[in-house]
Amino acid sequence: MSPTTGDRIQRNSNAQASLSEEVIAIVTVFQVLSSAALALRLWTRLRIQHLRLGADDWVIITAWAADLALGTIIGFQTRYGLGKHIADLPPDIDFITSNILFYAHQPIYYISVSLTKVSIIVFYFRLFPQESYRAFLWAMLAIIVLTGAATSIAGVFQCNPIARAWNSEIPGTCFNQPALFFANGALNIVEDLILYILPIHILWNMNLPMKQRIALIGIFVIGGLTIIAGIVRIPSLKEAVLSTDPTWDHVGSSIWSSIECNVGIICACLVHLKPLIAQVAPSVLGLSKSSRGARMLRLSDKQSEDLAQSPLQTFGQRRASKPVGVLTEIDREESASSQAGLVPAWYTGNANVTVSGPEHSSSEVPIEQPNAIYATRHYAVSYGRNGVR
Repeated sequence: MSPTTGDRIQRNSNAQASLSEEVIAIVTVFQVLSSAALALRLWTRLRIQHLRLGADDWVIITAWAADLALGTIIGFQTRYGLGKHIADLPPDIDFITSNILFYAHQPIYYISVSLTKVSIIVFYFRLFPQESYRAFLWAMLAIIVLTGAATSIAGVFQCNPIARAWNSEIPGTCFNQPALFFANGALNIVEDLILYILPIHILWNMNLPMKQRIALIGIFVIGGLTIIAGIVRIPSLKEAVLSTDPTWDHVGSSIWSSIECNVGIICACLVHLKPLIAQVAPSVLGLSKSSRGARMLRLSDKQSEDLAQSPLQTFGQRRASKPVGVLTEIDREESASSQAGLVPAWYTGNANVTVSGPEHSSSEVPIEQPNAIYATRHYAVSYGRNGVR
């Protein structure tokens, strides 16, 4: 023990310093925020879009479950000394249980972070339909899966026998744990930089209203907080692994690990909330009030027949919206939903509308290009007894 560390422990022992409550408060706040973001994402997809959960939804749910387990473990760690100095702990404290909790903390953190990134990559496959991006995304997915699996396995089998990881009195050997922590931390920062910076340049150059561009880019800027958390976490890891007062010095690494996991989940969910925002606060996205009711309506067979016999039958001289490659996955999914018995409450497209009488008939449907996302203009069209207005 260095004199500096010893002096610090002695001084704080007299003051009975504790950060346990702060640890619980911070972890709980971020856990609640990520849970709320996930709940809103699922509500948007299931109740507003009326779509089934996709692969990226299931992956982020699993990442959230791992994050919830991580937060629970950190909470239990405070019962066994986390946030207090060793000199302040009662002599009968169970250090073995404390070490087991810290041991379990490591692979669960790796799993949560890796699955969050996998969810984002799977979403990017739909967000970026261009072939030039897909090869890069496959490479990124392979790197994230392999490194996530490798670090998780290494966290489990860091010692031989495994029990030596939480009980140093058991004979055996352990590999260089600090090297694993630092290598994983640095790799996380690089992966996060790529994941959250990649879309910003593309979205900024989109032909979108400024409010929508700023809102979309802002989501990925929020993701930059995971980069900050990862950077701050590295020195806290160094302090923790070299510490002779681990229950106190593990506070920083525990808090920043939780923040990194939760902010990643929040960012992965926010990008899916455009339909919800369009309903409750359309002005945020620069939408008109008429767009607030832009939702997909399922018509009965009788309603569809009545619509087919109405004066509003043909949309002439229609031009398909020009695919721009990237807007939001939400827009493409809404468009795809209309092909399965769904009719938009508003007609979207770049179109000249021609209204003809009952003698005309048309079964035109919006022209779609597979795997493309369209920039559209929204036209509110209503039909009443007096015709179109």
